[in-house]
Amino acid sequence: MILGNTQLQFSYDAQKGILYAKWPEFGPYTIQHLEEPFSEIISTLIRCNASKFIIDASHCIINHSDAGFREMMELFVSGLAQTPLRKLARVKRPDSVYANLFDNFFQEISTAMEVDITFKNFATKEEALAWLEE
Repeated sequence: MILGNTQLQFSYDAQKGILYAKWPEFGPYTIQHLEEPFSEIISTLIRCNASKFIIDASHCIINHSDAGFREMMELFVSGLAQTPLRKLARVKRPDSVYANLFDNFFQEISTAMEVDITFKNFATKEEALAWLEE
């Protein structure tokens, strides 16, 4: 099933309970650019009752300070806390210096907010799917 009405491309496998979202090929992003897509992700996770989610950020360009990145992560995690999500897989850019930062911030913020979501970065969508299907 194809979903979405913003720049995000969603697909949902109801049988496996896996939602997939692909970020568009542009950037850099600011917190203002991400409020609408984050809101759409949250509402789609809730509407589909998806417990597993792949976010394909392999074409996402991030260009801001660690503090700005952390602020974006706080917004994202606080929204995810309102969903049935239990496993989050992220497909990273091949040259991404932000993969570890995303991982560290996600773990720190989700622990502080008491959000019980398991998270992992992957190089490919296929690897992410295999992990979600375990």
